[in-house]
Amino acid sequence: DRLEDPVKLATQLGIKVIVVDSSLRGDHHSGFVGTDTREAGKASAREMVRLLHGQGNVAIVRIVKGSASTDERAEGFIEYVKTTSPDIKIIYDSWDGSSMGSLVSNTIKLLKSNLVIDGIFAVNETATEGVLRALRSTGRSKQIRFIGFDATDYLLDGVKTGELDGLLVQDPRNMGYQSVMMAIEAIGKAPASVKNVTTGVTLITPMNLQNPDIRKLLKP
Repeated sequence: DRLEDPVKLATQLGIKVIVVDSSLRGDHHSGFVGTDTREAGKASAREMVRLLHGQGNVAIVRIVKGSASTDERAEGFIEYVKTTSPDIKIIYDSWDGSSMGSLVSNTIKLLKSNLVIDGIFAVNETATEGVLRALRSTGRSKQIRFIGFDATDYLLDGVKTGELDGLLVQDPRNMGYQSVMMAIEAIGKAPASVKNVTTGVTLITPMNLQNPDIRKLLKP
């Protein structure tokens, strides 16, 4: 929302704008390159449903309101669960902050509450790390099915140890490539409808972590 007016001004000055990774309101930019975040949320939910055999209680840990990409992931997750798995209940869905401290603290409170939690979905890298740290500090890792988003060495260690059942990983290298190609194409052309390119997500699990294609995605 906040970038809509600056992008509009840029286009009025004749500057082509390509938006990468997180969606932008309006149609002043020449194109968007990124992940279909709603579909990524559905992919996360599909794996959670499989892990829970179609029944159980699930918590969703978000970061802050107004983050388009992360909220769309959560909404895609909720939509898939509600339409396919009536025996899975989403019993917690909260914006728990953007700092590591707030995410860890709020997740510890959740884990120490009276709620029975069978699975957790975290919407991005920070949320996933916060949940993993909270699970480790409370001794609950490997007791709760856990799907996260994005990859760091810390999170990949969680996959390796089985504390993380899955990570949805984007393809930033391809995003960068496609955005530059789109910018080149946009230069000198008359304004047209916004062009969108989605680059997909990959589910990384303890079972496929060492696959050559997965290693190449993580270390291009």
